[in-house]
Amino acid sequence: MTCARFLPLYRSMIRSLLAVAFGLVLISTPTVYAAELQRVMVGPFADAAQANRVLRHIQAHNIESYLMPVSGDQRWLSVGVFRQADNALAMQQRVAALDLAAPSVIVRDMNTGSPTAAQASPSPTPPAPTSSTAETPGALVFGSAPEATTPSQRPESQALRYGIERVRMEASSLTRSSRPADGGLSLRAEPYVLWSINESWEARVGARLEGYRQWGDQRLSTVDADYAATYLRYRDAHNRVTLGAQSVVWGRMDELSPNDQLSVLDFSRSILDDPAERRRVVPTVRWEHFHASGTHDLVWIPRFRAAEQADENSIWTWVDRRNGRLPGLAFDPATAPLISNGRFNTHKPRSGGAGWRFSRWQRGVDYAVNVLYTPHSLPYFTLSDAARTTLFNNGDPSALLSGAEPAFEVHYPRTWVLGSDLGFEASGVTWRFESAWLSDVPVTQRDTLALETRQALRGAVGAEWFPGDADLRVSLQLVGEALIDAGPVLDRTATLAVSGDIEQVFVPNHWQGRLRFSFGLDHSDRYINPELSYIGAEPHEIYLGYHHFSGAERSIGGFYQHNDIITLGVRTRF
Repeated sequence: MTCARFLPLYRSMIRSLLAVAFGLVLISTPTVYAAELQRVMVGPFADAAQANRVLRHIQAHNIESYLMPVSGDQRWLSVGVFRQADNALAMQQRVAALDLAAPSVIVRDMNTGSPTAAQASPSPTPPAPTSSTAETPGALVFGSAPEATTPSQRPESQALRYGIERVRMEASSLTRSSRPADGGLSLRAEPYVLWSINESWEARVGARLEGYRQWGDQRLSTVDADYAATYLRYRDAHNRVTLGAQSVVWGRMDELSPNDQLSVLDFSRSILDDPAERRRVVPTVRWEHFHASGTHDLVWIPRFRAAEQADENSIWTWVDRRNGRLPGLAFDPATAPLISNGRFNTHKPRSGGAGWRFSRWQRGVDYAVNVLYTPHSLPYFTLSDAARTTLFNNGDPSALLSGAEPAFEVHYPRTWVLGSDLGFEASGVTWRFESAWLSDVPVTQRDTLALETRQALRGAVGAEWFPGDADLRVSLQLVGEALIDAGPVLDRTATLAVSGDIEQVFVPNHWQGRLRFSFGLDHSDRYINPELSYIGAEPHEIYLGYHHFSGAERSIGGFYQHNDIITLGVRTRF
């Protein structure tokens, strides 16, 4: 394969991506506000790089915030919309205490467009705690789409808005000679409609539309539609109740969070996307209660939804029928034909999980405790009884190879999870810690190859800082797991991995270099993703990246070691 072969494709792709992105800007609509509200804002910032640095710093403290659309040459961050002045003041003082090196933290009246009497005054002891996973009491944030207003504008009184929240368009080419395919094209868009019924009620309908084409020896063409955040929500000064499809993310780590057990993971593109993009929504009943001592978060998922997997013909499939492999297992000539030709019998629980989380922010420390009872989102593969009998007794495998008998069983065991997490800032570094005990982690017994479960401990520590240069951000995480009284099992009884994300903005604030990586410390497992992006065309980002996989046979890097890939695309978030 030569680069010249794909140059016409890349030129055409870039023109198409820019045209579509421009069209999406034209159809995006402004955000709507209810009357008599106050917004807490941070800024103004002269350039996107500085605004994004402060935005990441605020989000690292688990405060919901986003970059507002640009007005002239100024950029502002929104960290909450409030109906009660005391709640706005509490958030203002909490953000001011973070030492953001920002021009100001203000409370602005959304009806008059002018600052209120409560202005920024950094305080080490904000008067009221706030939630680590939700808005402050009385906060009104209408959906997840940006709110298009500026500090000097009077908001419109419309109640209905719609548009496309995010778009990703990408062309890719695999680089290794042993690649399973040559490359692919993908498109993803998320349209939505949001209705702000009144101060207390809102409704949202969202969709996720995706198309993918893969060419080469392993061809694939798919068009998929899924529901995105779709819900009816009620809120008052002390409660928020959400009924409908949503994603519940507990914990603080970007990768492999020990407490993130209720969210539905999305591995349809393996780990190419950022962690925040690798989740699907699931129908959920959620009640968040805010009071003086903290926030209680109660969640119930009526129907189980398993982690999203790629099509069996995709290069990112977990069931590699072409080579007879499954992730986490070494290649075995005895089981490879069963993987390639056998039937997989899936045992999915009917109901989903439930959980309770209490979180509090006090004296500069944000902490939480969690109790969950939920099925594992990721599937666990074991040989069926018929397959084990055949292998142990040298029986006839024809029934297994023809699909008359299942060759493998796919399980999602239920587990209790008792966990905790905390975050704080010290010496210019934002620290995050997590720990969790799990009651039932699936394993395969070494002698009988039967499914069993073990208790496990998981822990993680993370740090984020800006070393030396304000344009450079570094985030590191160390995550480990150990089975308790594992005994003779085929699974790894202890794992330890380090992952990170390094960003550098340069030339001047129009380009961004980024490096994502993950390395197994107890087992050879490597993933490296350098990326160069042009960020001077907000809200569009044009990027060129490379994804490298390598490692031992049982590792994820080893499983995808033939899938090194170059990507060229556009990401847009309105």
